[in-house]
Amino acid sequence: MNIKISKLLTTTGVCGLIYLGMASNAIAESGMKHSVADFNQDGMVTSEELITYVQINFLKIEKNNDQMLDGSEWDDLWWNAEEH
Repeated sequence: MNIKISKLLTTTGVCGLIYLGMASNAIAESGMKHSVADFNQDGMVTSEELITYVQINFLKIEKNNDQMLDGSEWDDLWWNAEEH
């Protein structure tokens, strides 16, 4: 696997997990269930579904399409998480 792709996947995964961790209070309060990542609605979330869910949320945060979170995108993520 290309090192650049490997770094991108690792960064995406880590950022996504951080995002999910930060949003846990908002998720708990809104009643959001694990089914948001259960794309085939079988009652279970596979690693592929979780990766897809994390990537979708990463793309929502990452505004300038450089496939990385810069300081302003990161700050927006933190501020938005604190507001919920």
